[in-house]
Amino acid sequence: MRRVMVAGCAGSGKSTLARELAARTGLPLFERDALGVLGSQEYRAAIGDMRATPRWILDGAPYYADEHVYQAADAVIFLDYPKSVVMSRVLRRTLTIELTDGRGCALAARARSLARPRTSGPVGVDLPPGPSPGGPSTDDSAGSP
Repeated sequence: MRRVMVAGCAGSGKSTLARELAARTGLPLFERDALGVLGSQEYRAAIGDMRATPRWILDGAPYYADEHVYQAADAVIFLDYPKSVVMSRVLRRTLTIELTDGRGCALAARARSLARPRTSGPVGVDLPPGPSPGGPSTDDSAGSP
């Protein structure tokens, strides 16, 4: 195998498999999402440059350049898992991205601390009691003449 295309739906493991293949075979990895906006001149030129090289792995279907990539590939791997498998992977990946800073550091604790209502001002300064947000006013003089 010298020219490999890995395809499948979101969450099927295309990028994971392509990275592992690249590590084991020494083939250069081309990440489709990094080649530019799908269909753009930049993207089409990057696909052409990749296709012109003797060895590569492409992770993802080559939208707008299908005929060129499929003709050049000597191996096409299509990942086809049950919907329950890919949906759980997509959910896990989305939660990981949304709840971490990309290094696995959880941001959930920080988000919770920011969401807690403040009962005091800066250190040592108590805030005066006031009406609850959106609640009725407790000011008795509001309706007095």
